[in-house]
Amino acid sequence: MYLSDFESTEPQRCTPADVPGRHADAAAFFRRAKPVDAKTLHDHYEQAPCAALGVLQYQGQTCSWRITAAWTGTVRCDGHEWLLVCNDCEDLIRR
Repeated sequence: MYLSDFESTEPQRCTPADVPGRHADAAAFFRRAKPVDAKTLHDHYEQAPCAALGVLQYQGQTCSWRITAAWTGTVRCDGHEWLLVCNDCEDLIRR
């Protein structure tokens, strides 16, 4: 698990302080997060304009991940995508 970057389409409103900033915090998100389908994600969770980005190893493959400030995430690996949400991850922000 490696946190490698940050992206924001609204850098004045959504900053690196709004997403996990350490490898351990990103790993904790994935331990706590639950998989959801696209409809649940769309209907019940906000979209955030910023995210932490990184990579991880899964079954011998390098996969990319994204965790947003709305505590939603994705993992993309070998043509597959998993959608995740975490309802108790706010403590992972270091303000």
